[in-house]
Amino acid sequence: MSFVPETGWGSPVSIEYMNLALALVIYSVRYPALFWSTNKCLGLIFSFQLLINGLHTLISFAGMSILYKVDIKNGVPVGTSHILLYV
Repeated sequence: MSFVPETGWGSPVSIEYMNLALALVIYSVRYPALFWSTNKCLGLIFSFQLLINGLHTLISFAGMSILYKVDIKNGVPVGTSHILLYV
């Protein structure tokens, strides 16, 4: 295990997160390139939409990582229902 000095703002960005961010950026540029020769406006709008969706995915991933770490840190015994679902 490696030692990471405490910075006060959490842990450094993981390699998996950087890989996801890079893949989403490449995806948002390459996929709309199909439409570039037929309609440049559609390609730009589609690329912008994919960038916004990728940003939402990155924020959601970070949020779920935090929620997972909080759930693990609290140490609720396995088998107990600590999540209330109002259906």
